[in-house]
Amino acid sequence: MKESRKSIRVDAQLFISYDILDKEGKVVQAGMALSEDLSRSGVKIKDRSILPVDTSVKIHLAVGEEVIDLIGKVRHVKKVSGSNYHIGVEFSEVDAELVKRLAKFYPEILQKKK
Repeated sequence: MKESRKSIRVDAQLFISYDILDKEGKVVQAGMALSEDLSRSGVKIKDRSILPVDTSVKIHLAVGEEVIDLIGKVRHVKKVSGSNYHIGVEFSEVDAELVKRLAKFYPEILQKKK
């Protein structure tokens, strides 16, 4: 599979909580997981739950002493072991201020892929 990501992924084992959103943006389910990596455009999380592709989610990343909220969509799900899954979430609403807040802790996310 060709890598289409334009920004660099950085290792980021962060505690996250997430809300699964319905078509109206209302929370229908919540969960907790750990992130595996992070970029300007998305996050890979490791969870025991399967989130269907195209599910809308609100991710709450605990970074340093703050929580950063990001909206995204599940783009892929891969079983990695037993009942653990890697879930790729692409952010759909990322503004410059959010990137700046993430870059305080992960400055590498500002770099472009070569």
